[in-house]
Amino acid sequence: MDLFATGFPGFIARTLLPRLVRDGDFERVVLLVEERFRAQAEPLARELFAGHPVEVVAGDITRPGLGIGKDARERLSRRPAQWWHMAAIYRLEVGLDLARRVNVEGTRHVVELAREAAVDRLHYVSTAYVSGSLTGRVMEDDLPRPRPGNFKNFYELTKNEAEWVVRGQMTEVPTTIYRFGVVTGDSRTGDTTKFDGPYFTIKYLDRWGGLPLPMIGKMDARINIVPIDYVLAAAGEISRQQDSAGKCFQIVDPDPITTGELFEVISRELGYGAPRWTISPEGMDRVMRYSLVRRLVGLPRQAMAYINHHVEYDCTNTTRALEGTGIVCPSARDYLPVLVRFYKENQHRKELHMDVR
Repeated sequence: MDLFATGFPGFIARTLLPRLVRDGDFERVVLLVEERFRAQAEPLARELFAGHPVEVVAGDITRPGLGIGKDARERLSRRPAQWWHMAAIYRLEVGLDLARRVNVEGTRHVVELAREAAVDRLHYVSTAYVSGSLTGRVMEDDLPRPRPGNFKNFYELTKNEAEWVVRGQMTEVPTTIYRFGVVTGDSRTGDTTKFDGPYFTIKYLDRWGGLPLPMIGKMDARINIVPIDYVLAAAGEISRQQDSAGKCFQIVDPDPITTGELFEVISRELGYGAPRWTISPEGMDRVMRYSLVRRLVGLPRQAMAYINHHVEYDCTNTTRALEGTGIVCPSARDYLPVLVRFYKENQHRKELHMDVR
């Protein structure tokens, strides 16, 4: 069976795909990459998939047929295959036109070609935040209608629209949907390829921790972060289960940390006292409208909504699928110190930092 994937050499793809090949029965790996990433992708693919035939194909998911020739498309349909669609624009500040072109139309083109190729299974990487502004407990099949006012940003909106596209074809294309929480570095080593998500809070407290800093917003709001090692293990295991087709799995922390706990654990690891006063979400949003403030604080304005949003994600399907496997989500309370140490040791590496404007 072949393994075909989009999104390489992105963080999730470069870490998940080698694990799938190692644990699965794939004879050939085919990676669709943008032409601008080809020079980087080819040697990395040979290194990661040593011992397996691997083909790097230049293409573009925003174009019908993924921008590849007829011969290449026919080769994809000649053999049984598992497809993984991971390519997407993940930036919270992305504009609507670009987000729709990549996240929605790109997904539509992948699904259409997967149907044409009669794939054995399409694995689609979504996000728990397709729930938008829903509060309370969000179930694994909850998917609100894509109305712009119901989402915190265009990333969430277009990932929601993309999941509607995928679900609309699930009777014709056997599909498994994976909704990830905010993916962090490895819970054992802290290793990551970018400092975003909880790292913004680490950066904020590390930069200004000697001052009487405020807690930003609601201390009891829960933040669903999940370490990459759990994401890889859970998604890999679920993908091998025959009965996971036609289902959605929220790969999230079943007991997520609160904003208050996040600030306290990080402050303790940095050697500072935890913030003891708060600034309201509305007040913080007002000051974060200014680019100078955002650069000084080290936080993007869009991130404010995530540490002030009361939502919890049900993961019943995931828990059942992983029962008896020994795969469990570690507590952020335990591995946050590891992430902080990795940050302190690697904060000089400019390629890991996200630009805050």
